[in-house]
Amino acid sequence: ESLISRAVVVDLTQVKPDQVRFGTRVKLQNLDEKQTEQYIVMGMWEANAESRIISYLTPFGLQLMGRKVGEDIL
Repeated sequence: ESLISRAVVVDLTQVKPDQVRFGTRVKLQNLDEKQTEQYIVMGMWEANAESRIISYLTPFGLQLMGRKVGEDIL
């Protein structure tokens, strides 16, 4: 109940693509394997590994949050 009472509806059409945040579609390039992967950063309830939707609360999601185009992650 506590989580539901604090829930906020986010209009994904209003999410600015200048940096990674909730609702952002992210393309990552693996420089070693020369492959591109795409993810959507959402909340814990929307997360779905098969659909490549990750929660911003996971370690991977937290690494992405706030990053800008061209930044590296290790």
